[in-house]
Amino acid sequence: MKNSKILIFGGTTEGRKLAEYLGRNGVRTHVCAATAYGETLVSCYPSLTVSGRRMDKEEIEKFLKTFSPNWVIDATHPYAREVTGTVREVCKEKKLPYLRLIRGSQRSASGVWVEDIHQAAEFLEGTTGNIFVTTGSKELAAFTRLADYRSRIYARVLSVKEVVESCEKLGIRGRHLICMQGPFSKELNLVMLREYEIRYLVTKESGAAGGFREKLEAAEEAGVETVVIGRPETEEGLTYPEIQRFLRQNIGFQPKQTVSLVGIGPGNPDCMTAEGQKACREADVVIGAARMIQTVRKEGQICLEEYRPSAILDYLKAHRELERIAIVLSGDTGFYSGAKKLGALLKEEKIETRWIPGISSAAYFSARLGLCWDDIPLESMHGKSLNVLSRLRQEGKVMFLADSREGIRNLGEELTRYGLGDVQVWVGERLSYEEERIFQTTGKDLQTYKGSGLAILLIQETTGPEEMGASSSFGKDVPEEKEEKEGTVEKREVERSEEAEDRKPKQRRGANLSIALKDEAFLRERIPMTKEEVRRLAIAKLCLTRDAVVYDVGAGTGSVAIETALSLLDGKVYAIEQNPEAVRLLQKNQIRFGASNLQIVEGMAPEALTGLPAPDAVFIGGSKGRMEDILRVILHKNPQARIVLTAIALETVGEVMELCKKGCLLDVEVVQLTVSKAQKAGSYHMMKGQNPVYVISGRGGCDGNS
Repeated sequence: MKNSKILIFGGTTEGRKLAEYLGRNGVRTHVCAATAYGETLVSCYPSLTVSGRRMDKEEIEKFLKTFSPNWVIDATHPYAREVTGTVREVCKEKKLPYLRLIRGSQRSASGVWVEDIHQAAEFLEGTTGNIFVTTGSKELAAFTRLADYRSRIYARVLSVKEVVESCEKLGIRGRHLICMQGPFSKELNLVMLREYEIRYLVTKESGAAGGFREKLEAAEEAGVETVVIGRPETEEGLTYPEIQRFLRQNIGFQPKQTVSLVGIGPGNPDCMTAEGQKACREADVVIGAARMIQTVRKEGQICLEEYRPSAILDYLKAHRELERIAIVLSGDTGFYSGAKKLGALLKEEKIETRWIPGISSAAYFSARLGLCWDDIPLESMHGKSLNVLSRLRQEGKVMFLADSREGIRNLGEELTRYGLGDVQVWVGERLSYEEERIFQTTGKDLQTYKGSGLAILLIQETTGPEEMGASSSFGKDVPEEKEEKEGTVEKREVERSEEAEDRKPKQRRGANLSIALKDEAFLRERIPMTKEEVRRLAIAKLCLTRDAVVYDVGAGTGSVAIETALSLLDGKVYAIEQNPEAVRLLQKNQIRFGASNLQIVEGMAPEALTGLPAPDAVFIGGSKGRMEDILRVILHKNPQARIVLTAIALETVGEVMELCKKGCLLDVEVVQLTVSKAQKAGSYHMMKGQNPVYVISGRGGCDGNS
C-alpha cells in the first residue's frame, strides 16, 4: 500500500468522497479538479493532494508521467463526455489501468425527456412561463434562442466569480441568477420553485449524488413540469461501493469500521433525532429490518434488509471496505432494543460502536397522553410472559409493549378472571404514523381486542391519566373528555416543580411490596395450613429471585404458594396437591388474592411433577411418606435446587436427616420454631403455644440418581 498511488479526475460528489476515503486510509492520492472552487471542496489529509484547473490532453499526459499512478480513476460528471474520452484515450496509450466511476440511473417515466440541452431549449421555445435551469453555467447559452429568455430564465449556478461573469455576459443577472452549492433538499427546491413562480424545471439525470430525485419530487409537489436531459449513453464502469471494494482488495489497506446503532423512534422520520438522521445520511450502508430501512433510506444508498445480529456481523466482516455503517432499530436503543445483543457482539469484535438514542414508544405514548411517566413500571411482553397483576398490585399501574392480539386478549381474560375487568386501559397503535390510534378501554373489553398486536398499553388500577398529571386529550380517535376546571393543570405543574414537594415521602399507589398475609385472610375450612410465622421463615429460607420457578409440594390451602407467588414479579409457582377439597380451596384463594402466576397441579408427588419446568426452589409441606422419591425427582430436574421442608413429627425429621447423610441435601440448616400467641381469657391475656415446627433448609447435593 505504501507504494500505491491513485490519480482521480474529479468533478462529482462520488469522486470527492472516494478521494477523502483514500486519504483517511493513508493511500497516496491526487485529485484533478476542474476548477479552483472544486479544489476547495476536498478535505485535507496528509496523503491527499489536489489541483484545481482544467487540463488538455498534452497536460494530462505530462501530469501522468510526473505522478506515475498505479490506477487512474475517472470520476468526472456523466455529461463530461469530452473529458472522459480524453482520459480514457491517454490511459490506453500509456497502458495505465483505467477505472470509470459511474452513477446508477434514476430514469423516471414522468416529465419530458430529451437527448441534450439544445433539444431542451427547442422544446421550451413553444411554451410560456418561468424556467428554472439547474444544468450549470456552461449550458446556459443554449437558452438564448428563446425570445424572452432574460425574463423567463432563472439559473442556479455555482457561486464562483468566473461563473457569475459568464452568466452576466449572457444577460442573466440579479434576481434571475441564483448562486449556490448543491446538492439541494426537496424542501429547498420546493421553496425556490414557488418563490420564482416556475412553470418548467430543466435538469440533467444527475443521479442520487446530484439530487436528481429531490428535484423531481419538488417539481411534482409544486405542479411544475420537468424537462430532463437523459444520460448521453450507457456507461461501463464501477459504482462507488464496487470501486471501494476493488481498491481495498487490490491495494490492501484496512479501513476502520465505525458502526452507529441508531434508534429511529416510533417510525415516522420526523420523530428521529438530528444526530440519527445525520448518521444514516452519511453511512456507506444502512442495515435493518425492511420497515426501519424505509424510514431512513436515501436514493442510491446501499441498504441491507437484515436484523439478525450474527448475519449483520458476517456482512461487516465480508465488507471490510465499508467505513461508516448505520444499523437502524425501532424506538430507543436502550429500551427493549436489539441494540443490546448486537452491541455486545460488536464489542467482542472490537468494532467501534456508538449508540444514538431514539424516542421510545413509551416516551411518545406518554407525551400523546400528556402524561408524566417517571413513576410507571415499563415492561415488554415480547418473547416472554408478563405478570401484569403483580405490577398492578405493587405499583397500581403498568405500561408495557404487547406483541400480539392474542396476548392482549389473554390479558383481558386474566384481568377479568381476577376481578380487574373494570381497570382503565389506554392503548396506542401505529404511533407516529398517519393511521395512529390511541384510545381508552377497560380490562374486560380487551378480551375482544381486534387492533394491531404491536401496541403499547397503560393499565391503571384506580386512577385515570388526569389524576396522574395528564391532560384530557388522548388522540384523534378518542372522544373529547370533560374539560378540567380552569387552572388545575397549571396548579399541579407548579406543585410538581417545587423543591419541597420532591422531598415529601411518596405514598405508594399499590400494595406494599412486602407480602405479609394474615392467616385469617385465607379460606381454610378443614384443610391444614402453614401458619404465618412459619410461612414467613420458610419463604425467607427459599432465597427467591424475582423470576424464580417454585414448587409447593402438598400445598393445602395454598398459603405458602400464594404468598410466594405474590412476592415474585416475574416468577412462577406450581402448587401440587392431591386432595380434591384442598384443590377447590386453592382455586378460591388464588382468585381471592389475584395470584395469576400460580398454577395448580392436581395429583400426587412425585408423579405430578412430571412435565413441570425445573425448579429453582421447592417447599415441601407434605410428602405422604414419599420424601426420598420426591427429592430425587426434584434434584434430577435441578441438582442445585434450593429445598425447604417443614415437619412436626419427629419421624419426619429423622427421615430428612437420613437423606442428608446420603448427600441429597448440602449446607443443611435446621431451625425449631415455637410460636405462642396471646389470647384473651376474661380480663387477662394468656399465651397459647402452637406445635413446635422444624424448618429444614439446604441445597441439592445429587442429581437424583445417586
